Amino acid sequence: GLVNDPEIILMDEPTVGIDPQSRNKIYQLVTDLKNKGITILYTTHYMEEANKLCDKIAIIDRGRIMITDNPKLILKKYGVIHITYKLEKRVKKDFINQLYKLKSIVDVKENNKELIIISSCCNENIELIDNIRKVSKKNNFKMSLINIIEPTIENIFLEITGRSLRDIT
Repeated sequence: GLVNDPEIILMDEPTVGIDPQSRNKIYQLVTDLKNKGITILYTTHYMEEANKLCDKIAIIDRGRIMITDNPKLILKKYGVIHITYKLEKRVKKDFINQLYKLKSIVDVKENNKELIIISSCCNENIELIDNIRKVSKKNNFKMSLINIIEPTIENIFLEITGRSLRDIT
């Protein structure tokens, strides 16, 4: 398909069922073709692959385009961050209300001696964590940061299309 120097190439799931060496070779080929200015329509079920290779992603569900944009913009627009803290004691409602007042906080959940803070903020994690720390200190409340889960294209795909298996009929 590359012999005649095409302007557009369709690659339909080229990395399904192949070994890591061949996959890396395909990634390099796609990158080289992009650098030559060739347009590539690349279909894949591997979200990390789409994020790595594509300048623009379309998430399609049941034949409909749900969203389409640059992967970084999709992460920024639709992604959420989960920040988990270990608690020494239960949190007070006033403390949670103060957290909700912070920029970009979407949800706060207390669960089994853990506080999970969900934020729509994708580029200001350090500032957000510092602001959470300030609220904690102001309330004389001790908690320890144990985990930060950054958004991924796969998480966004699952949120948009649903997480349950579907019958294909």
